[in-house]
Amino acid sequence: MDLLRRAANLGRSLRAKHKLKTRQVLPSMLVITRHAADRAAVEQGAAILKAELNVKEIAFSTDEAAYVRLSLKPNLKSLGPRLGKQLGEMRQHLEAVSADPARVVQLLSELEAKGEVTVLGHALTESDFLIDRGPKDERLIATERGLTVLLDTRLTDELVQEGLAREVINRVQKLRKESGLNVSDRILLDVVAPDRLAVAVRAFGDYISRETLAIRLEVRESGEVGPGSDFSGRYDVDGMECFVSVTRPG
Repeated sequence: MDLLRRAANLGRSLRAKHKLKTRQVLPSMLVITRHAADRAAVEQGAAILKAELNVKEIAFSTDEAAYVRLSLKPNLKSLGPRLGKQLGEMRQHLEAVSADPARVVQLLSELEAKGEVTVLGHALTESDFLIDRGPKDERLIATERGLTVLLDTRLTDELVQEGLAREVINRVQKLRKESGLNVSDRILLDVVAPDRLAVAVRAFGDYISRETLAIRLEVRESGEVGPGSDFSGRYDVDGMECFVSVTRPG
């Protein structure tokens, strides 16, 4: 559970940092652990991560070097006073290590397992290094204590539409709550929205109907909300004005 919480927190922090809306569906996330046992443990929570982070797919790996550019530099603030003239030698050595991803992973694994590593005869802890991680592609990256996540934020038209559909569901559920409807009440749902939003609502009409318990969904690009509706509201959805009305059947 600790691994799952950390993976979820890293994913949420990336969404927040890059201002990715919670209800915008993202293609995938890769979770990288150092050890196979950790991978197996976190892999059991794949469904939880998908729901928590609103991503379509979750993948797992223990091969960090295959997906992440890793490099090590000496922390001058920490090592400068200790190494003195040997600092240049340490810098050159870490540059050589950084040129071989497998050596970096080996050093980091030992550092994580033992709390320190011996380099050129010096016992070094994590604070003695500046560890840089960067993705090898366009994904966003975050890491914490041997756990790294890569978040794919490339959006297809379908994913954008699904994100808009989820925003509409949120507005309908809000209207249901404000109207005092019971959780199990079925409804007739009318949506008036601009073209781009209307296209998304139609594309994901079955999904919207299931989530809102609508036994009928009508979508229009113009006009007023359904006449004779029991409850209605005007909402902003991604900068577009959306009218929603809910009617009890019968």
